[in-house]
Amino acid sequence: MSVFEAGKMGSNAGSIADKLGVYLPKRRLTPIVIIYGPVATGKTFHAIRFASYYGCTRVMDDFVFSDALLPQSGTLVLTTEHATLKARWPLARFIHVNVARMAIGLSCAPAGGFRA
Repeated sequence: MSVFEAGKMGSNAGSIADKLGVYLPKRRLTPIVIIYGPVATGKTFHAIRFASYYGCTRVMDDFVFSDALLPQSGTLVLTTEHATLKARWPLARFIHVNVARMAIGLSCAPAGGFRA
């Protein structure tokens, strides 16, 4: 499993809130996004584009859902495991790789993946 930073988020909302005397959270919580699907369908290749589209700041690739705890909020998880895991992690957002591919303007992956 590999983890890397997808980007940094920034805002000047804190300075405005200070002037108004209002508390604002530093950052809106982004849900954990889990993109699942077969191997060789472009999950890793398009990880940065997926993270940007879904507002995630970290990526975990080749994640295995044994008894592992879910990663922190704002993480994009890439896995080959099936979305039947929704019952274990109901607050995570599960997205099939082809739905994610179409969301960033790509066509669906071929049935057998992109194998040479």
